[in-house]
Amino acid sequence: MIGGGWRPLRPLAARSGIAPWLAECGSLTARLRAHCGQFGLRRLSHGPGPARPDDPDCGAPRLWRREVLLLADGQPVVYARSVAARNVLHDSWRLLRGLGGRPLGDAVFARAGVRRTPIRVRRLRPGDALQRAACRAAGLAADTELWARRSAFVHRGAAVWVTEVFLPALGALRAR
Repeated sequence: MIGGGWRPLRPLAARSGIAPWLAECGSLTARLRAHCGQFGLRRLSHGPGPARPDDPDCGAPRLWRREVLLLADGQPVVYARSVAARNVLHDSWRLLRGLGGRPLGDAVFARAGVRRTPIRVRRLRPGDALQRAACRAAGLAADTELWARRSAFVHRGAAVWVTEVFLPALGALRAR
């Protein structure tokens, strides 16, 4: 289940100013690479932890969580958080344990049999827990409004939920 104000992609994304990024159905990592000179990833956290109120319901009180910043030409452009029930790391998604500094998108989109749930979007206003986490990670002002999207990647019935928060520096990539 997805609660917390997440809405269908259309028509909400049209008001965002970054609709093509929010609506990207393929690999966001690949799209970023195509729009910058140098792509990078900064891993912020990786491992088990308790479920948070702003996490999607994974059916478990303790989750596997990975938080990263995706960088374009050295600038943070996306804050991404991936969560899954810990037990899926021993079966359907065991490849996630060894990601290291590689983007999750590289692993997910290269894997046969993975399906993606519909993308949901949300405008993050100051004070929202996800907005605070993204601003803190990217060094943004606490009053920065952001847009985010969320979907699950499902393999053999097990889901990995990916939330991507689009940061202001992404706007510079549209000009390329």
